[in-house]
Amino acid sequence: MIVRKFNRIFPTWMLLAALCGSLVFAQDPPRTRTLSLGGKDVTKKSDGVEIKVLKDVAGKWTLVGQGEEFKSADKVKVQFWSNIKGYVYFVNIAPSGKQKVVFSQSIDKDHDYILPGKDGNKEMWIEFDNEKGTEILKLVMTAAPIKVFDDALNKSQGELGESVFSATDELSGTPKDPKKDYEQVVMIQPTGTKAGGCPRSRELGIRCRSLGFDPPDPKSGKGAVVVAIPDSKSPSGKLGKDEAIVVEIRLKHI
Repeated sequence: MIVRKFNRIFPTWMLLAALCGSLVFAQDPPRTRTLSLGGKDVTKKSDGVEIKVLKDVAGKWTLVGQGEEFKSADKVKVQFWSNIKGYVYFVNIAPSGKQKVVFSQSIDKDHDYILPGKDGNKEMWIEFDNEKGTEILKLVMTAAPIKVFDDALNKSQGELGESVFSATDELSGTPKDPKKDYEQVVMIQPTGTKAGGCPRSRELGIRCRSLGFDPPDPKSGKGAVVVAIPDSKSPSGKLGKDEAIVVEIRLKHI
């Protein structure tokens, strides 16, 4: 339905990056920054991530908002940083429902990371072709590695069994909010779980955290902020070793 070049590029270069280290998941040097939620600085209280979907506009990578829609030949990147040292996985869910881990990366706090990275000195991006629809990327951030994802990268070029996502609430699809007249670019998984997160996935060995969310603000340059918040199972905003922050990124091609 969309991003055929995305589907062809990611399995190839991501696998090379994971196995050979020949390609770089781009990152910038650390710098001081904060995670704000509802206008309050929660950097010290909560583990979290800021995510930016960037679009090439007249040769300049520009932050887009929640209602952005994409057309053929549009180019995009995903940039993020976190206030923790841990692990981030990107899982691609194609319009067909096929699920594939496209990257596994250990991260340092306060670094900018860009997906796709670089092939040597060659810049890479996600480019839309003529097929319309919605492609989904799931960002899963944890304090410890997720064995199922790492095994998929090492043994089956990232492909996952159908039961991995369908059997867990935290990685299931999120319906469009009927109160909004657009489909969000960035969605938190799952919705409506501020009280207690979501059930533990036996297969993945993780429980997704209850999350606080601020949408991106292109005018100020602030990306979407997603942070763990206290709930009935976790009294603080810090991630436990078997907990995850899960964010869904939808790229809609009209």
